[in-house]
Amino acid sequence: MNFGAFLVFIALSYFGTDANGAPTTLTYQGRILRSDGTPLEHSNVSFIFQVTDPSGQCVIYQEQVTGINMTNSNGVFDVPIGLGLVNFPLSGSFTVLDAFNNSTNYTCGACLGYNCANGTSTFTPLNTDNRVLRVQFHDGSGWRTISPDNLIRSVPFSGYALSAQKLGTNVASDFLLKAGLPTCASNQYLSWNGVALICATSSAASSSSTGLLTSSDWTVFNNKLDSSSSISTSQLPTVPVTKGGTGVTSLTPNRLLASDASGSAVTTFNCGVGQLVSFDPLGVMGCTNVSSLGMFANGGNSFSANAVFGTTDNFSVNFVTNGNPRMTVTQDGKVGILTLAPSSALTVAGQVESTAGGFKFPDGSVQTTAATASALPKVITFDDVTTITTSSAPSYVTMSTRTWTAPTTGLVLMTYYKIAPYIFSCAAGNLGFRFTVNGVTGNQGNHAFITGVHRYQNGEAVYPPMVDTFYVTAGVTYTIATQYFSQSFSSCTFHSRGNSAGRDTIVIQYAQ
Repeated sequence: MNFGAFLVFIALSYFGTDANGAPTTLTYQGRILRSDGTPLEHSNVSFIFQVTDPSGQCVIYQEQVTGINMTNSNGVFDVPIGLGLVNFPLSGSFTVLDAFNNSTNYTCGACLGYNCANGTSTFTPLNTDNRVLRVQFHDGSGWRTISPDNLIRSVPFSGYALSAQKLGTNVASDFLLKAGLPTCASNQYLSWNGVALICATSSAASSSSTGLLTSSDWTVFNNKLDSSSSISTSQLPTVPVTKGGTGVTSLTPNRLLASDASGSAVTTFNCGVGQLVSFDPLGVMGCTNVSSLGMFANGGNSFSANAVFGTTDNFSVNFVTNGNPRMTVTQDGKVGILTLAPSSALTVAGQVESTAGGFKFPDGSVQTTAATASALPKVITFDDVTTITTSSAPSYVTMSTRTWTAPTTGLVLMTYYKIAPYIFSCAAGNLGFRFTVNGVTGNQGNHAFITGVHRYQNGEAVYPPMVDTFYVTAGVTYTIATQYFSQSFSSCTFHSRGNSAGRDTIVIQYAQ
């Protein structure tokens, strides 16, 4: 059956639970007539009530009321708002009267039929803001919206403001009645014994029992604190660590403080000379000798093992005094004194002095004084060369070499003492010997020569000493070579030294 349009007459009121009680519901009354004037008398009418902000855009409260029997009602209905099923807000004890509180903020609801969810907007009311009531009803065939919305003015706001059950948001159980409070005397205070509030007396204000101070005690104590005279330790007892004190009456000046072995007091802590404060894995503090830590200490160390000082990466070690580097050990082991860039195993950028022992050279010789004529002669020995086979072409061939550094500049006299060579086999011919300095002969060009050397076959040939002079420069290193010369035979085999004792030598001395 199609009822068509409806004509609705309504009235809104509120009721309290008793004469002194706060109003808990609103009453929505009216009459519903069809457009033809016949009343709505459906047996199962449902209502949806929405309370919104003044603009009608924010749903503050929604309630559904179902099962209203309007049979034989002549279209008249009387529906309470506040006793139905609350669709919004979604949780809590929110009532319809709470929707009229202008001292709180609201989250707007998004509702479709009975289903509501929290929207994304909020409503912050002004003190003078009203509310709007929007009503829908279901007549058995579909939902009808009563239009226009109803503007709600003072009546529900009075119900919220005059609520005897709350003061603001506080209920009666949040308050104490003055008539229920005891009256306390001087020096008493309110105390809760688990059941009720009582008057309690402070024992510290009326007793001098152990551990408590009377008001007179405090007066004496404060007077002593304010006076210029000091307070003895007997007047200030030890405060234990458990009470926030140190557990002692005095401390040694300029000392570390630590808990004692029992943990009941604070005590001074110190280590001996050459020791450091250290901690074990459990955090217990102790003293450790610096030497046992592998650290180098001023005054020396005792590691009971070889000490290692230096770097473990590719960097040099510099020794500094007065802010300036004095000695450097490079990453490749070169030592520089007064230089950061040594080019040899030892580079000294300054004068070197030997006060004892002199200087030892690679050939094993030791020089303890400066090179002078009296410090020479310098004797240089040469290795033996065995099984030398000559060629038929005449030429000088080097047998052995040595180096020598001239200690001073000047003319030197060199004498080559040739040990008798041993001749194994030779055709008829000549065999001679000489020496050179840096590849050249001396000023004299002297040499020793024997003709018909085949006569000495399977025997020794004796050569006289060879003498020559050279001009040398101090600090220059010279290469001295011994050489042989063969002539007029295809080959000759010999040892550079025969059975005679000694080796080939050259004696160097400065000319006077």
